Amino acid sequence: MVTNLKKCILLLLLILSISTFGQKGFEKISEVDGVVFYGKWSLTKKSNKESPLILCIIAHNTNNYAVDCNFVITFYDAGIVAESSELFNLCIKPNKKAKGKKKGLCLLSAELTNEQIKSDLFTVEINQTVISKTETCKKQVKK
Repeated sequence: MVTNLKKCILLLLLILSISTFGQKGFEKISEVDGVVFYGKWSLTKKSNKESPLILCIIAHNTNNYAVDCNFVITFYDAGIVAESSELFNLCIKPNKKAKGKKKGLCLLSAELTNEQIKSDLFTVEINQTVISKTETCKKQVKK
């Protein structure tokens, strides 16, 4: 009886740790029409603490249908727009994620220092977001 209880507790902890830490280090930025955006800042060169910070994004389609997803990532310093990305255009399959460098979703600021990015006055927003249902995602060609 005690052994079964221990197994159940261990299994429960394992399930919770997988679901809780599935997006290790990523923080939710926003959610629009069933697409959840997460972001994580990291050093461009992990061995160099002075290297510029880079933001990697995950766009998670929680819908049960494919979506075309258009958005801009905007950096604010003290509430003022400091920098905006070009328009992203992704097709994301149902219950799938588009993430990181493979999809071109990592951004390096050309305007802001690491100190500004780490400041409490700095924020990131996903703007100009348009999510539309699509029948299927065609294979996208890398730019």
